[in-house]
Amino acid sequence: MKTTSKLICVLAGLLFQTGVCNAQFFSGGTFNSPKGMGLGVDFSFRGDGDFSSANIWMDARDFFGEGGTEVGIKGSFIHNFSLFTTSGPENRLTVYAGPGVSMGYVYDIEKGRGVMGALCADVGVRVELSNPLIVSLGFSADLGLHASREQEGTVLSIYKEGLIHSYYPELRFMYNFSERPRDQRYKGGNRKVTFAFEWGLFSDVYGNYHYKYMSPNGVIDVTGESKGFYSNWFLDAGVGYDILNNLNVSIRGGLSLEKDVHECFPLTSRITGLTNEKSGRRWLAYAEAGPVFFEGLKTGMTAKTGGGLRLHMYKALKLDLLAGCRMMLMHPGFSDEHEGAIEPEGFMRADDKVNIAVTFGTAVNF
Repeated sequence: MKTTSKLICVLAGLLFQTGVCNAQFFSGGTFNSPKGMGLGVDFSFRGDGDFSSANIWMDARDFFGEGGTEVGIKGSFIHNFSLFTTSGPENRLTVYAGPGVSMGYVYDIEKGRGVMGALCADVGVRVELSNPLIVSLGFSADLGLHASREQEGTVLSIYKEGLIHSYYPELRFMYNFSERPRDQRYKGGNRKVTFAFEWGLFSDVYGNYHYKYMSPNGVIDVTGESKGFYSNWFLDAGVGYDILNNLNVSIRGGLSLEKDVHECFPLTSRITGLTNEKSGRRWLAYAEAGPVFFEGLKTGMTAKTGGGLRLHMYKALKLDLLAGCRMMLMHPGFSDEHEGAIEPEGFMRADDKVNIAVTFGTAVNF
């Protein structure tokens, strides 16, 4: 954890010590990829079409594998050159590519978590759909080294993940913070019925379990705790209603990949409170709770609370940057090293497990 904290400070320095706050062009938003999820900024001091990009994200090996993965932290700084630009009345399309550097504390193929450093390059397309929304889609590759502690000692090797997974797309939703006249058509109006689509990453930080069952050796009573960052992804969709200008209630359903139980399907009610709009931005806080359904018709409960920043993009379109804390009560079953898998009817009580997780998400509202 100490190594991870130091790297976060170093990567944050790459984002802000370059003086991006004085840039002629500055945008910030979310980084979304099978490689992981995080934040990114673009900035330029000259306004000639070239720009620099800095990204920091939670790196997830086997991100879409069942049962989750332990995450690392990774960041990159790239200077992009404008290869082709075309503009319309309300949009601008730019094809870009450029070199840079990357570093992090991540896993590699057949290696444990360790420090990596690399030269990197990217290529992509950036579309300024309208002020202030910017969407970019790109690909990047890393050529560098990875150092990890293995059983045989410290191992230095080529960083394979950076080359093999260079075909993973990187989708970014950015908000243009540059000083430009705002058009009224970008505001959301007085919409009452709302729709939302949210995706993100969760990391279990604490778990507590209690299993009790009958075996040939008598009653077995097992309790314990689990700690560590064991992560995977979630997505959900919802429909809501603005009961007040600053208050929304919604029903949400989705999919989450959980350790031990694999797929689960939460169905929750959420209440969201928002501050008054200022320059197209609003702070928000939310709380939600409801049942969750697992394979084999098992049920549990989940609750989540958190907050974030809402950015008004185009007409009724809004982008939320969210962080929260989630509790989930589940019944994953249990495997005894002597008896094998224990069937639910073999339990003298429910097979209870509670997981506490931190969540980071992006939501599109309209």
